[in-house]
Amino acid sequence: MSSREAQLKKLLELTSSLSANNDAASAPAEPVAPRQRSDLNADILNQILGPDEAELMKEAMTVIMHPQATLENKEIAFDNLEMLIENLDNANNIKNLGLWPPLLSNLSSPEPSLRLAACGVIGTAVQNNEKSQNSCLEHDGLAKVIDVLQNDDDNGVRVKAVYAVSSIIRNNNQALKTFGDNNGWKALASTLDGSTNMARKGVFLISALLLQDEGSEIALEQVKSLRLADKAVSLVEKNADDEDMVEKLLMLVKVALEKDGSALDAASKEKLRSLVPGLEQQYETGFFTEGEWKDFKVLIA
Repeated sequence: MSSREAQLKKLLELTSSLSANNDAASAPAEPVAPRQRSDLNADILNQILGPDEAELMKEAMTVIMHPQATLENKEIAFDNLEMLIENLDNANNIKNLGLWPPLLSNLSSPEPSLRLAACGVIGTAVQNNEKSQNSCLEHDGLAKVIDVLQNDDDNGVRVKAVYAVSSIIRNNNQALKTFGDNNGWKALASTLDGSTNMARKGVFLISALLLQDEGSEIALEQVKSLRLADKAVSLVEKNADDEDMVEKLLMLVKVALEKDGSALDAASKEKLRSLVPGLEQQYETGFFTEGEWKDFKVLIA
């Protein structure tokens, strides 16, 4: 039995157990009601019919929302749900199955692991998937994820929220507009003041938005308004020994300046000019070629 099959088998066993518990004692009503399976054997059902993935998605949400399920089992159910919605059809089926409301409700769970898992499932469901992006928007999902990004007190959850935001807004003009309408840019700018990992994710997303075929002018306007390229320069010196971080920061500056020379103020350009010789020496065989370093120097001259 593969690890995937083992996980799905355990999910069926969990929901069967929870259904049995419901029969033994009255439990609160579920947002997605468990299906009674007392007359079915999960192994026989899988062997004869194979698991119905829509049903498995509902079963996963049943466990996630069930008040008697342990935190560990809820986390397992989230793992299974994310695995299932990696399939495009299953991701699009979240709306048809009525799973967006309970999924989004977990963004306000008291358990950080469940808030993180919810962000992960959202990000996976909508990534490069306009239909699911729009479904998420219809349920006010982006505004809820932005709130997590801005206000959650758990660093890991905020980092995962960057992933969810990125998946929702990239290559979707309506989502990018909604992002701006809900103070998303300020929330994204706040990631540059967070942990190194969070700032790394935030910087990468800002650069990606600047490079989009559509919507890049909105991104440039916000980069200039919030002085994000200047902020990137201030982070270069602090992270000078982190090659990946330096590359992402300089790439943000480079892309912004190529679009508009005023994206960086005079003081930041002067600071960069003082840093570049050392960075070029330190990373001479790294992310920029000799010619690219020369071009970069012209941009900050």
